[in-house]
Amino acid sequence: MAFVHIKANEFLRSKDLLEKALRLNPKDPRVKMHLGVVYIKMKEFEKAVIILRDLVADKSRLPEPRYHLARAYLGQKQTELARRELAIGYHLDPEDQRISKLLNECETVLGLRGK
Repeated sequence: MAFVHIKANEFLRSKDLLEKALRLNPKDPRVKMHLGVVYIKMKEFEKAVIILRDLVADKSRLPEPRYHLARAYLGQKQTELARRELAIGYHLDPEDQRISKLLNECETVLGLRGK
């Protein structure tokens, strides 16, 4: 149900449903990731970082949570931390276009690539 609300941009409702689901099953990685995405969309970057950092610690072989963690770091203007997560995500899945694009942007901002 919460996923339907995310697609409809009903982030407050999604947040409430996902937080309830997380209380019922605090280890569910899908709930953690989707809640992190909702926090990002609501510009609650600190909450997003906390939950997504916990997720990558639990499921460090998945690139998608690292992409979203990088987005949360960028929301906090922490470009170097975002670049680190994206580099790991790229290593895990070099074919992920979202990760490649955001990694290039971070490295450009940090002066590690030509503009």
